[in-house]
Amino acid sequence: MKTSSSSSFNPRSSCAVPLGFAFMYLAWGATYLGVKFAIVDLPVFLMSGGRFFLAGVLLLAGVALFDRAGFRRGTLREWRDAAAVGLLLLVFGIGTGNWTQQYVSSSFAAMVFSGVPLWIIAIDWLRPGGRAPTRTVAAGLLLGFAGIGLILAPGAGSGGSVQPVHVGISLLLVLASVAWAGGAISSRHVQARGSALLATARQMIVAGAALLLAGVIHGDVARVDLATVRTSAWLGFGYLVVIGSLGGYPVYLWLMRTCPPAKAATIPYVNLLVAVFLGWTLGHETITPRLLVGTAIVLVSVTLVLRARTTSVPADSPDASIALAVAGD
Repeated sequence: MKTSSSSSFNPRSSCAVPLGFAFMYLAWGATYLGVKFAIVDLPVFLMSGGRFFLAGVLLLAGVALFDRAGFRRGTLREWRDAAAVGLLLLVFGIGTGNWTQQYVSSSFAAMVFSGVPLWIIAIDWLRPGGRAPTRTVAAGLLLGFAGIGLILAPGAGSGGSVQPVHVGISLLLVLASVAWAGGAISSRHVQARGSALLATARQMIVAGAALLLAGVIHGDVARVDLATVRTSAWLGFGYLVVIGSLGGYPVYLWLMRTCPPAKAATIPYVNLLVAVFLGWTLGHETITPRLLVGTAIVLVSVTLVLRARTTSVPADSPDASIALAVAGD
């Protein structure tokens, strides 16, 4: 959904903006580890579906109760658009990424997803009517994809998973990041009336229902025993619902409206650092030097690409919503 940044942004006018960024840095950076804890005892499709469906319903109810002027039931077209974006972002993007975390560490998944801004630029270039990259941007893209290749290369290490990363799992993570990037671009062109949170709530409801259905078809209902679910798994699930979704999305959308896009673009950088740090400390995951080098290359390339494209970019360009691209798992 299209958002606009304020031209009168003054960071010294309030402490709310710095607190908002601090919250986003920590809240979405910790979602990778939250998923890792939750799926130890909760089947991944039911966990992901329940997380999004519950958060979406609560968010929709919150708008209805506290922002009646901005509440709309939504037209069939608005729900259809929300479904399309939600399937890309939350089902094929986050849902697939969550599934792979059964086999890889949270920090490894975060490292692979650090390349999503590069996929956004590449998709925007290849789509009909897209902008061709300059030489600097093209060089940044090549450098970034080389970094992703280094992260995924055999022998790079799985960042603490039980077994070396299988090539199929690596490919699924890449496909998940491409789907997330496509959803981020699509979301910029969705028109919806009322509160900006409505589109997010609809996306989560539709995606949550789809993931729950996938869990039922997969037979997860028969496999789960709620009596044996450990406290750590419930805490991980609760964190994803309350902090990651209910708290994260309203704050994120507010920051996008309040701050210049360049400031919002710092969110994925810090999210990655937080994800890796928490995976190493609380998750006891091993971070190999090769993984760190690959991730550093990706971050340098993203910085290079963004700096080359931030001169006179339109408000609805992919650069303006780059923070959404890697906004947590």
